[in-house]
Amino acid sequence: MKYLFHIDSNNDLDHLSPVAWKLLETGHEILYLSTIPSITSVDYRVRFLSSFSAFSIVNEGEIFSNRYLRLSIFLRRAHFNRLVRRIIPRKTRVAILCFILRTFLRNYLIRESCFDALIYGWSEPERQNFYDARAYGIPNICLPHGYPCWTNYDYNSHVKDIRESTGRWPDFSNRNDFDVYVVQTNRHRRLVVDWGQAKQKVEAWGNARFSMEWSEINLQLLDKYQPPHPTDVRQKVLFLLPFNAYAGASVDLIELLTGLAEEPSVFLVLKGDTRGGGDSWCRWALDLCSRPNVELCTETQTPSLVRWADVVINFATGTAIEALHQGKPLIHATYLTPNVSAFESCQAVHIAHCKEDVLRILEEARNGRLETNPSNLDNYFKDEIYAGKEPFDVLQHYCDRIILT
Repeated sequence: MKYLFHIDSNNDLDHLSPVAWKLLETGHEILYLSTIPSITSVDYRVRFLSSFSAFSIVNEGEIFSNRYLRLSIFLRRAHFNRLVRRIIPRKTRVAILCFILRTFLRNYLIRESCFDALIYGWSEPERQNFYDARAYGIPNICLPHGYPCWTNYDYNSHVKDIRESTGRWPDFSNRNDFDVYVVQTNRHRRLVVDWGQAKQKVEAWGNARFSMEWSEINLQLLDKYQPPHPTDVRQKVLFLLPFNAYAGASVDLIELLTGLAEEPSVFLVLKGDTRGGGDSWCRWALDLCSRPNVELCTETQTPSLVRWADVVINFATGTAIEALHQGKPLIHATYLTPNVSAFESCQAVHIAHCKEDVLRILEEARNGRLETNPSNLDNYFKDEIYAGKEPFDVLQHYCDRIILT
């Protein structure tokens, strides 16, 4: 069988590649259609998948002319703009669009390549190839392209603004156009259903990116990290920063980072989010980053940094689950965010309510006094990796469900 994966971001590469690998392993054919050639041309996951003869990757510009892309974008916008949405029911608009695409525009990639399904990362359905596939009866499947760790719904200003202005949560009902919309956990399923998606269209398949099998493979593919400056015998601390830390760090965050940098026993590596800008973050903490015991990393992959670290500190990014996979102590600084994280309730991480808590926990780690109850960790993995079920082969489950769709 043959599957088309749409790759539109680094997150897509991170979360869709394990599924693509498992499909290749089981004898299927994969095509990556990329809109980000600057990333996919050098990405280590693409190099790994390219070792399979059944894998290929093309850039969107190599397949479609600019005229075709402009026309397809115009058609989608014409069918889904605000004015048309008020006049014509969605089902009618979709039927008209599919008729036009099949009768006149004729997307030869979809028509002639005999794909068994098109795979997207989390998104709205108004995407390139989506309604072309629908016109030809090819399933569209939406897979997770991130790991949101928040348990509260109002986790950013955009959602809060919608809630305050309309009295409702965001409307995700248009995502019901997907044949299957996949989430990792039951809490993610509850969220999107509360935001308007049909229960029968949303399925919790577990966490492909952080499945045990792929996490081990992913780590093996990465070079070992070694900071430019020697760490001596200092405690190696990795601090994971979310992408919005660049726009304006809080006073508490700057105070904590400064305090860590001033600790003589600490060598601090700051992991900048790849979606942000390491340089812009560096401007508000230039003095901090110029210290010999502080490094700022944006390009080095998180699993490699976790492997290097003795302790990991987090407050906003779901990638901190990598620390739990590798058995590294994870400090969750809850006071740095108003949101509530799934890490807080799992009892497998060390909660810090202030800067002093962070420094105390680091000292306990240096003295070998930190412990994690294995059963608490197992319960966390059960909820967040296995969708509330007993451990199973997550990637094989993804493949089986994709094939059956």
